[in-house]
Amino acid sequence: MKKGLDISKHQAYFAAKTAASQGISTVICRCAYGTGKDICWDTFAPAVQAAGMQLGAYGFMTAHYTSKASSFAQAQAVMRQQVQAWIDLCKVKGCQMLAVDQELEKGNTMLLGKAYNTRLLQEAVAMIRAAGLTPIIYTGASWCLSYIDWQAIDADFWVAYYPSSAAASDFAAYSDGSYPGGQYGDLLRALQAAGKLWGWQYGSTGHGIKYGAGSVNIDRNWIYKEVDKNMTFEPLTGKQLVVTSEKSPACQAFGSPDVNDSNYKNLALGTYNIIAMGGSITIGGMTAPWVQLADGYYCLALSDRCRIEDKPAEPQTPAVDLTEVLASLARIEAAQSRIETNQAAQGAQLTALQDKLTATGAALAGK
Repeated sequence: MKKGLDISKHQAYFAAKTAASQGISTVICRCAYGTGKDICWDTFAPAVQAAGMQLGAYGFMTAHYTSKASSFAQAQAVMRQQVQAWIDLCKVKGCQMLAVDQELEKGNTMLLGKAYNTRLLQEAVAMIRAAGLTPIIYTGASWCLSYIDWQAIDADFWVAYYPSSAAASDFAAYSDGSYPGGQYGDLLRALQAAGKLWGWQYGSTGHGIKYGAGSVNIDRNWIYKEVDKNMTFEPLTGKQLVVTSEKSPACQAFGSPDVNDSNYKNLALGTYNIIAMGGSITIGGMTAPWVQLADGYYCLALSDRCRIEDKPAEPQTPAVDLTEVLASLARIEAAQSRIETNQAAQGAQLTALQDKLTATGAALAGK
């Protein structure tokens, strides 16, 4: 678990180095509201990168508002315009993670039901992934349960839920990787079990000044999936990965040691040769090491879906006793010699018998 902030024009100012010095590893900046670029994006994004922190982006979606569309087809058209604008902004800044922020502002009405809204988000995720970026869905816990079939969306989730006891906490609450009780805590646990919980926005009150923001309040997030830029891999022999769960949760392998890598595949039940071992990271309260497989992909060996074990010993060729081999050859040669001797004796007997028959025939013919 790492500490993350999300910011927008509402912070007005952001001293990225101050945030980094306070242990913040990731900052997600709003790149746009609808298709309109956030006025602080061009300042905040490069500052985050210069301070050595992970840069993420989010775009605020309004395609599902009745004020923007009156049908699903119209909502799709608005969504496509908005998502493409966000993709373009991210590519200019070299930002690899793009979150779709879906919620409902006061005074607006939701156009879509759960099924159609899920379809809308599925298409948004597909657009982002096709652009070579990692898609994330940001939403509130209540909204997620009401309007999104999260199991049907091929993306990780960043969920906002502020327990009253933790809303003002400065990264002290739930630092052990646990979650609150109730239906919203159950949602976080279900997402984590499915390997789809990217982050939890647990607090939004206070602490802005401490983290270099020009606002009193700032959103604080526990990040469960993040790249360790300094991770190294050491060659490893004699070990294999045994996949024990291929669905709910799925065991996945990635093109890089990054659970946000859009180049990934689900591993089927079975064993896979390990060629290198990397460092460990913590996701949703579980700590696991990265391993590199023989095909070059990387897998985070989470205990609820796979395990690392010793490879079975290779069958050993028994030692050869040359004395016994030579003795066996000698016995074979002796037997062959006896066979040849017997064959010669039998040939002589047959020749003698043939001579007797010939002589007998001649005698009978002379009478």
